[in-house]
Amino acid sequence: MPDQALLDDLRLAHVLADQAEEFHNLAKNIIVKIPATSVGVEAIEDATYRGVSINVTVSFSIAQAVTTGEAIEHGLKRREAEGKD
Repeated sequence: MPDQALLDDLRLAHVLADQAEEFHNLAKNIIVKIPATSVGVEAIEDATYRGVSINVTVSFSIAQAVTTGEAIEHGLKRREAEGKD
């Protein structure tokens, strides 16, 4: 059985990515800020996959910067694998 806290975090990440996409669709030049929290990292990957321009905030360590960079890379690779620009 999946961990309820993990499921809650994934649900929150999806909601955050939905909100990021909504803001992104308001205008061509919007960059959405998402914090480098555990939930934020999941949302960063999902929002990047959806084509949202991201600015990662609240990153205090090299490990957070690397983790968020990997999330962006994974989101971009998922887009590429599906032939999205």
